[in-house]
Amino acid sequence: MKTLNYNVKLVESISKGVRLGTLTSNLIAPSVTLILLSNTLPNVYLFSWYFINIFIYFLRINNSNTLQEALLSKSKKRISNSLYYLFFLTALSALAYSSIVWISVIHNIAITKILLIAIIIITMTAGSISTIGSIYTAFILYISFAIIPLIGAMLYVSGELFNLISFILLIYLIVHSISAYRLFINQRDATSLQDSFKTIFTQTSDGIVLVKNNRFKDCNDSIIKMFGFNSKEEFLNYDLKKFSPIYQPDGSKSKRKMLEVLKIAWNEGNYGYQWLHTKINKEELWTDINLTRINLNGEELIYGIWRDISDRKEAEAKLEKLNNTLERRVSEQILEVTKKTELFEAIFHTAKDGIAILDLESNFLLANKAYQDMTGYDERELYQTSCINLTISNMVTRSKEVLQKVLEDGYFNDYEKICILKNGKHIEIKMNLVLMPDKKSILMISKDMTTENILKKEKQTHDKKLLQHSKLAQMGEMISMIAHQWRQPLGAISSTAVNLKIKLEFESFDLSSKDGIKEATTYFDERLSDIESFVANLTTTIDDFRNFYKPNKVAELTNIKQPILKTFKIIENSLTTDNISIVQEHSTTKEVMLFDNEVMQVLLNIFKNAQDNFRLKKVLDAKISIRSYDTTKGICLEIWDNGGGIDKDILDKIFEPYFSTKTEKNGTGLGLYMSKMIIEEHHNGNLNAKNKNGGVCFKIELPDRII
Repeated sequence: MKTLNYNVKLVESISKGVRLGTLTSNLIAPSVTLILLSNTLPNVYLFSWYFINIFIYFLRINNSNTLQEALLSKSKKRISNSLYYLFFLTALSALAYSSIVWISVIHNIAITKILLIAIIIITMTAGSISTIGSIYTAFILYISFAIIPLIGAMLYVSGELFNLISFILLIYLIVHSISAYRLFINQRDATSLQDSFKTIFTQTSDGIVLVKNNRFKDCNDSIIKMFGFNSKEEFLNYDLKKFSPIYQPDGSKSKRKMLEVLKIAWNEGNYGYQWLHTKINKEELWTDINLTRINLNGEELIYGIWRDISDRKEAEAKLEKLNNTLERRVSEQILEVTKKTELFEAIFHTAKDGIAILDLESNFLLANKAYQDMTGYDERELYQTSCINLTISNMVTRSKEVLQKVLEDGYFNDYEKICILKNGKHIEIKMNLVLMPDKKSILMISKDMTTENILKKEKQTHDKKLLQHSKLAQMGEMISMIAHQWRQPLGAISSTAVNLKIKLEFESFDLSSKDGIKEATTYFDERLSDIESFVANLTTTIDDFRNFYKPNKVAELTNIKQPILKTFKIIENSLTTDNISIVQEHSTTKEVMLFDNEVMQVLLNIFKNAQDNFRLKKVLDAKISIRSYDTTKGICLEIWDNGGGIDKDILDKIFEPYFSTKTEKNGTGLGLYMSKMIIEEHHNGNLNAKNKNGGVCFKIELPDRII
């Protein structure tokens, strides 16, 4: 426990030392000073000062008692408060000396007496290092408040002698403070070391003994428990011969060998060994012993540490037993490894994919026949080059980065690059690289992707054509929607124009008067503004359809509600005309990566299919429901209707190309096929359909990011 950064033992030391220091500084020294200054100062000053010192004496004695009580209570707060009070009284005691010096100086007493008082103060401060030096704060307060005012008094008197004394006092203050600090540090460290030793001695789980003249002098509780004794006295008084069997496992007598190891430890300073003991209950006890020669309080001793290793010895015995069958097991393991090696070689040389072993610089160490056939290089030629050297120039930097990732992460999968063949041609390969367990080589598995990539590109081209074909197939429906949405604003424009013409023909306005001209102007402005509004509506309709046919080159981060809103701008009038109600419930808050127009095409396909089905089946109270919500991996969009659903026999076929439930004239069979391709291939999502609540439900799942 520490209080104000001071060890309790240091606090105990000052609580005891302060009694002697107080007697000297607050009784004896003031009495000498009183005699010295009698008949030189007014009695009222002199005796007041003397009684103040006596009062301080009793306060310091009381504080010492309070501090000792606080130490017994182990209350940190009480100890701290007592120390703070001690610091105050110490400084006050020092100031008392300073005050008598200044009183003497002010009353111009004899120089010799002032010097004698200064000597008394110096003597008190010099002696204080032994009484309060264990707490450096108390000491520095005492010497500072005693010496610094004394220096001031000497300078006040002035003169060469007193200036010299002031300088000497300053040097004394500095040197004595440094010496006291060093002494304090030594005391603090010694106390801390004793505490540490005591803690180790009493609390360690290892047994500790102190040996003097080949006898146990002291021990800790751990060794008492280790040997099964009930008390320290019982352990220390036990016959040493009974602590060990007569003979050690190596055949030597225990008594003679013990004397030998004690002698070695004494002469060399340290010695460690293992020893077989006998507990008080006659059980055997294996220990690991370390003996060290130490000097404790001026006394030469052997410091011994006993550690119970019985469990370790038991484990060693079991291990020795296991080692008897080790050779047989090793032989079996070697045989098994040999079989696995042969299996690896068989796989390595017969695999269809190219397999190679590289060093950490990508130099070839081994390559199978498939890799040699793939590149056109034979085994000897590959060993003279590296994988990086077989890479086209504009991919070298990326290949080196991949190699570094393998060294950092231990693997890299699906790295595609263009490889240079021996004949100078190029092939596209996909590689998986794994850092081998020895951390010195890399396993590389390569596959020629040239043909597969060509087919993939052809499929992408074909899919683009199908996508365009699908959009063209929707063109007729789009034109019908445009005509439908234009019908109302065109009719309104025509009606407004006829209205204006009638007004002119019937001369409805008195153009001969200012009021008539103003009325006519206002009326025509309003009608022309209406026409502008209708034209703007027509333009917006055209823009919506034109934007729909613009291809998306880059996916954008957006909420799924945006493409839904844009789709409804295109088809809403057509749905309203057929009395189809729309119910929407959107709880999604996420934004996902989308090709906006492609998703609109999917939505338009689903809405149009539902509308056509409603018309075909003449469904009353037709309704399309839409719900969106967040998932752990992205979002989900569900669209379902009440149009009777899809025959379960053909439900699995609706996403096949050129499959349609409509007549040949009205359906191409590409709408849902292209919708599934857009969601799953372009967005890495899922599009599925199932019958639900008297209708069909399309479920679209989209991830947070497009991989």
